[in-house]
Amino acid sequence: MEVSFKSIFNKYRTDMFCETQDDKLCDAKTIIRSYSDIESYLKNYGNKNSTVHHQRHTIVVERDENKICLKIFYYEKRRRVGKIFFAKRTSIDFITYRVKDGALFYGSVGNYHSKKRRNAKRLRRFVFGQEDILMRKKSIIRDINGLICTEENKFEQITECDSKVDPIIQFINLVTNGECEDYEGFYKFILKKQSVKFPNNIMSFIDSGYPIVDKKSRDKFDGKYIDTFMFNRGYMGKKVKRVLHKVKKFNPQVFDSISKFLGYDYILKTLTDEELIEVFQFGGNQFFFLPENSLIKNCSENEKKNILKIILLSIKGFIDINTVNDHLRFHKTINKFEKCVWRSSNLKEFTDEHLSWSNIFSSYEEGYFNRIYSEKFVKMVEMSIGTYDPIILKSSDEYNEESRVQSNCVRTYIKKANSLIVSLRDSSNYKNRATIEYRIFFNGKTLGLKRFQTLGRFNRYLDKTWDNEIGILDNRIYGIVKNGLFVDLGIEVNLNDINIKSNYKVNNTTDNSTPIIEWDNDKVDVIGQKGSDTDIFDINF
Repeated sequence: MEVSFKSIFNKYRTDMFCETQDDKLCDAKTIIRSYSDIESYLKNYGNKNSTVHHQRHTIVVERDENKICLKIFYYEKRRRVGKIFFAKRTSIDFITYRVKDGALFYGSVGNYHSKKRRNAKRLRRFVFGQEDILMRKKSIIRDINGLICTEENKFEQITECDSKVDPIIQFINLVTNGECEDYEGFYKFILKKQSVKFPNNIMSFIDSGYPIVDKKSRDKFDGKYIDTFMFNRGYMGKKVKRVLHKVKKFNPQVFDSISKFLGYDYILKTLTDEELIEVFQFGGNQFFFLPENSLIKNCSENEKKNILKIILLSIKGFIDINTVNDHLRFHKTINKFEKCVWRSSNLKEFTDEHLSWSNIFSSYEEGYFNRIYSEKFVKMVEMSIGTYDPIILKSSDEYNEESRVQSNCVRTYIKKANSLIVSLRDSSNYKNRATIEYRIFFNGKTLGLKRFQTLGRFNRYLDKTWDNEIGILDNRIYGIVKNGLFVDLGIEVNLNDINIKSNYKVNNTTDNSTPIIEWDNDKVDVIGQKGSDTDIFDINF
């Protein structure tokens, strides 16, 4: 085959464990010096007191009358210190274009130098809509340049580190006979060669995944890409077809999820073209809704509209989708005990409704908790520190509110016997706050407190502007403890009109480590426990 492009990259490394080259082996644990030049590699090729390593990448573009190939060869040869023999590893990564019908193949072969150890050849025919193989090969070539062409490893044996000729572009030029020089032009050329009728925005579907639009399925629709695409995915209607011709990128997960959840016909009837485009172009995390649609079956038309509006707000990035899923879960659970109607249709309404539902949900699903501290202790801790107010979190409402504002999981800490949570808040802006955990311990005589973690919103570390107030709070709390005023610690739980109370107990460990603070009523720990063999609604209190 005629070679149109060839570039070779070499990298050498020699690790010396001692300076001698005699047969006596030195300490093979400590590298005393390393080299990255070919001279040192050749000089120490047979020196058992060194490790020598050679990597070579060869990038080739070649052609004949039947095919055009881009090949990336990898060769590695290495001998470890104290060893005589070398280990060798090779591989080929390639793209092949078949001239007669425009078919495109890609794959790899491992250990091509060895007949005994050769890995099976991986060969796939490329179908538009699968992984962008050109960008994958581009990434491999970029990694080669990044690996080899660094300042510390840039020596004479490296050729064309910053190659003026891009091998990918060289390959594209040969395939298209110079008609195009970019990726989009290349793929459109391939599709035309294969008699595919595609839209102007065809690149929006380059990584659309399965089901694939292969030749067999295209033939049913006279080679029309969008028609085949819709049929394979079960999409119907002029509206969807019109929208698919306009999208700049395609992500089916959101559309498929909400269609399954709310109904395909309902989605098409309710959403505008612009809203459908936003749905298809969603670039965030995967959407997961409840696997069953029992909620929707019992919803009014107004509730369905509200749910869809909130989902659209999530798509726009105003609400995290996990929060929406929590809202759906709250709705389902609360309706087991009382009538619950989804009324929120905008961000403010949703925020308020979510907080309310969270509290109600906790009372049914996890119980409603109140931590008990002495009034004197609370009053002393909660005295203002300049413009900041320290608030000891005590009830489920307060823990849930702190979690909502701070976007953290502190609400799960409410029944931790050994944890006291203080929310230090800016009186001029209630959202500007620090969530502080003090660990409760037993010092042999009395209860003690030690600050364990101090975090801002999204569990981020606080800057130094908080140091003064937090320092004052620490000194205040430690002073209260020292004076023996932190003595009362208990908890109350209400679950389905059943009240449970518990005080703390000190559980001395068998290994003489620090005693553990626990609740003396084991039922407290069972309430709200996930994955328990016991249904919390059936607990006999």
